Amino acid sequence: MNYDHLQKQKDLLKKRDRISMDWAILLAIIIHIMILYLPPIAQFDSHRSWEKDSRSFIQMQRYKPPPPPKEEKPEEQVVKKKKQVLAKPIPQQEMVDLDNLTIEDDDIELVYNIDDIDFDEPEALPDGPLRVGGDVKAPKLVNRIDPKYPEIARKARIQGIVILEAIINKQGDVTDVKVLKSLNSLCDQAAMEAARQWKFEPGTQNDIPVDVVMTLTVQFQLK
Repeated sequence: MNYDHLQKQKDLLKKRDRISMDWAILLAIIIHIMILYLPPIAQFDSHRSWEKDSRSFIQMQRYKPPPPPKEEKPEEQVVKKKKQVLAKPIPQQEMVDLDNLTIEDDDIELVYNIDDIDFDEPEALPDGPLRVGGDVKAPKLVNRIDPKYPEIARKARIQGIVILEAIINKQGDVTDVKVLKSLNSLCDQAAMEAARQWKFEPGTQNDIPVDVVMTLTVQFQLK
């Protein structure tokens, strides 16, 4: 009997604990739901109440049309009158008769004194003979005379050239002949005699005939 009575009390206590545990769980769930959902609902209700209050304070104002724009008066245009300038008549000069115009000495004014003007005298050409070069042009050979071959030189079969130096004067004649390169005395003499007979167009300096020093070559060749 005692054992069964104790067992029943234990079972009763367990049921009470289960019931209290269930109620505690249910209460905890309800509290969590209130914590999660009640603040947003309250905030939403407060926002709605603020909108209602703000709407209640909006005052409607009547529309007032803007004033009409002011009409601007056109500026008065100032017209400046140009001064009229009358052209002055130009006096006509008297016509001058050039055919019957006479000039007196007193009317002429000399700008330069002729005594104060220095006239450069032309440069005098040198007296001595010139050499070809620059503005000195060489004489041109017009007539050439062959030398007489000396018989002794021909038999000795001597041949070659003789170089002479001569002056071609203003008339184109050959003067002052001398030997620069000799072949032999007989050939040299025959070469000088032949060269003195040559004729030239004279050399010139600035288109003026002058005496010119020139080299002449005379050849002796066996045929």
